[in-house]
Amino acid sequence: MIASAQTPISICVVASGDWASFSRVNCHEIAARWTPFGRVCYIEPAPLRAPRFHDAARLVGRLRGAVRNRSAPRPADVEVVAPAFLPWSPVTPVRAWNVRAAARAVRRRAAERQWPFCFDVLWFFSVSLAGLEAQIPHRLVIYHSVDDYAGNPGVNRQLVRAQERALLKAADVVFAASEPLAARLQNRHRNVVVWENVSDTEALLAGPVAGNGVPRSPRPVAAFVGNLSAHKVDFPLVLDVVRGMSDWEFVLAGPLGELSDSGRRLMKQPNVTYLGPLERRDLPQALGRADVALLPLPTGDLHESSFPMKLLDYFALGLPVVGRRTPPLARFGDVVFDARSPSEYRTAMERARHVRGQEAFQRRAKELALENSWSGRIANLENCVRVMLSDKTAR
Repeated sequence: MIASAQTPISICVVASGDWASFSRVNCHEIAARWTPFGRVCYIEPAPLRAPRFHDAARLVGRLRGAVRNRSAPRPADVEVVAPAFLPWSPVTPVRAWNVRAAARAVRRRAAERQWPFCFDVLWFFSVSLAGLEAQIPHRLVIYHSVDDYAGNPGVNRQLVRAQERALLKAADVVFAASEPLAARLQNRHRNVVVWENVSDTEALLAGPVAGNGVPRSPRPVAAFVGNLSAHKVDFPLVLDVVRGMSDWEFVLAGPLGELSDSGRRLMKQPNVTYLGPLERRDLPQALGRADVALLPLPTGDLHESSFPMKLLDYFALGLPVVGRRTPPLARFGDVVFDARSPSEYRTAMERARHVRGQEAFQRRAKELALENSWSGRIANLENCVRVMLSDKTAR
């Protein structure tokens, strides 16, 4: 990416995911890709819920990060700040501590790097640090809503909604990752802009078209890539599908999260192969022989308004998608085959398998992948932010 010759724009990203997280989402991509335009500070996320047993390793890593905050490395020119957060549900006293901890950590890092303690943009991807805008000098506040976080498991829905309302009052503009998210947020904010999720599809399109990850088999192959967690995957449904389709091979890839009983049984099925977490660069080679891709989203508010980035990765791999076509995916009716029961999955998968080899589908899939790539999006975001800063200065 060529550095902008215009006035630099500094941003402070209030993240929704750990910088070291295996899964890269909007906050990671924007932080890493913004460096040609100005300095970037990335605040590790404060918790939205009380910790659970499986969070222990992550909490230890967070504590180590907070302790070594002064000497933390600078990945890709992004200053990653790990404040000493209280790992608990963000009731008022906890949130107040965490907001102050974040401000102190950023101030300390700015002093170390000899930066001014101010930013052009505070870019919130999480509501857990609502109130930070009163602690860090800035010119513009963006609330980038990529999910309905109140629908996440284990969170206090009313508390998350209250924090979101507080952030909406402070935000100059709201970016929504889907039309349903935008419709909800427009009830509380006058300036909501839809920026649907995109993905690093160009990297996938440049990769090899076939490889060794999917075992050679006379049976057709269905693939799933993503976080294997009960709130991300409808495990009971997928288990029924797999058991009822022994004439198909199912290949799963991605980090393991909280597996339900159905999830654990799914992993043991004889026609299921688990490849483990795969780097993006390995996806074309690993899944090049798949016939269809799966999108088994659970029901609930979280997925009724979210736009799964894996959909675009599937298109880049040339795979038709079978799964629940939620409202944010309505415009993809010609490439996403709606299925919500085991019988519907079988019918849709056979149809998708047939479409996979059609030139018209491959052309459409590649077009969608290229239209929704980060290379185009980051330039549009820079222009949008630059205009908003200019307008705010002029007022």
